[in-house]
Amino acid sequence: MKLIWNYCYIVFLVVILSCLHNYFTWKEIVGNRRFGNDSNQRLQRMKVGPGELGQAVFLDLSLFSNEERRQYEKDQNKHGYNVFVSDLISFHRSLPHNTVYNGCTKSYDIFKLPPVSVIIPFRDESWSVLLRTVHSILDRTPSYLLREIILVDDGSKKGELKTKLDIYLSHLYNVRVIRNEEPKGLMVARQRGIDQTIADVIVVMDSHQEVAEVWLEPLLQQLKEKPRALVVPVVDGIDKDTFQYKKTDLDLKKKPFTFSFDWRLMQTVMPFKSEYLLSRENFEASPIRLPSIQGNIIVANKTIFQELGGLDTGMHVWGGEQIELAIKYITCGDGIYMIPCSHVAHLYRPVPWHAGNTRISNEYRVAEYTTGDVAERKMIRKKNKCKPFTHYLEVVKELIHFYVPDNLQASGTIKPALQNTSSFCLDASSLSSVTLLACHYQSGNQYWELSADFEIRHAVFCLAVDSANHLLIKECDFEKHSKWDYMSDNTIRHRISKLCLTIISETKVNLQQCVGSVYQQWIWKRLK
Repeated sequence: MKLIWNYCYIVFLVVILSCLHNYFTWKEIVGNRRFGNDSNQRLQRMKVGPGELGQAVFLDLSLFSNEERRQYEKDQNKHGYNVFVSDLISFHRSLPHNTVYNGCTKSYDIFKLPPVSVIIPFRDESWSVLLRTVHSILDRTPSYLLREIILVDDGSKKGELKTKLDIYLSHLYNVRVIRNEEPKGLMVARQRGIDQTIADVIVVMDSHQEVAEVWLEPLLQQLKEKPRALVVPVVDGIDKDTFQYKKTDLDLKKKPFTFSFDWRLMQTVMPFKSEYLLSRENFEASPIRLPSIQGNIIVANKTIFQELGGLDTGMHVWGGEQIELAIKYITCGDGIYMIPCSHVAHLYRPVPWHAGNTRISNEYRVAEYTTGDVAERKMIRKKNKCKPFTHYLEVVKELIHFYVPDNLQASGTIKPALQNTSSFCLDASSLSSVTLLACHYQSGNQYWELSADFEIRHAVFCLAVDSANHLLIKECDFEKHSKWDYMSDNTIRHRISKLCLTIISETKVNLQQCVGSVYQQWIWKRLK
């Protein structure tokens, strides 16, 4: 009897030890994935074929028959990218392994991170581009973290995206499609997908993207630390003609720019403040606070996202929603963060979901419910005790060189002091050069501001000087060649060249040596 008990005891120990060994081996491989030491990365590098490792695919169109050429051009015009090349590339193609930056060597325990639901709206996307998006997620996301992928068909007409797609997806784990019988718009499609998710975290992304290795874990780590934040990866590019993977140059020492928007509510790029960038613990790898987002991929806590009103379904296409989300998460949440250690590539192409005047409508909605009145959106802000829009401006001004027209030194029309030209005003109607034209006193192209940063601004355009000391007008960029002083003797002097704005003829102005001449004196309303 004792022998039997000893035997059972030994068997029990062997089973326990075997289970522990398997568990820790599995956890080491799957749970603590490290950059540059991942078995999947090694397999990816061994692949061969068109587009592997994100390389470009070039075509010799002289080899095409007339019929093939017509179909090629038809698909190109319809989708805005090279469908022929896309169809040559594997759904499981490899991407470059060096997509991350120095300092991105942290391991992630996936069992302490929340699973996600991925929402991908589409309308008449090409078969290969759509499925490459899906498979890149399946191939490069730990199964523990991927609860589901929901494709939202916003009224596609292509037959292959109906039953054929349903059959194909039925063989994939946790991937399903929901459909709008008629087109409802991008925001409605996205929000419908969000409403049907089951995970605590949502990833909303476009249908023409490819994720890089270890794309998700850094995003979730930041969201775990700041649950009320909106997080985004570094968005790399996919060339629309060759499908080459193009890594974004995030050298913050040389090119510190980020997406923002101007007072026209138009998306633009603006320079970071070096003081903010240098204040971060790890210059290249630490999360970067953003004033706005591109909008092609966002990651958020679902509960918080819905409490803040979700997406504004009154916006039918892209354009404006990224501004709304930016203002909302900065005034009502923990802000927006870009994670340098996470990379997702986006296929940039001409505008899908044909916009017309809808984007203008979107931007008006943002302006109204942020500073005015769109009732249902304002109630959401009130319920969540959101801070005023001025808080957004204060935060953004800490991050980037964002122009706010306060503390102006001078404003209004700029008129010559010279008697026989006093009915003329400095005019920017050409938006390429400045001239003297008859004053119309209706502001517009004759309204100028001398900002607190010593820029002479007309809307988003600034007076600047080129390398040959020629006067020009260009989009403001906060660079030193756009700095001016309105002197006590009423001359307008360029800081770098030390030259003064001078009347050359009845309508022409340029820069000349400052001599205090009446041709260099200007009447401009001083505010300081």
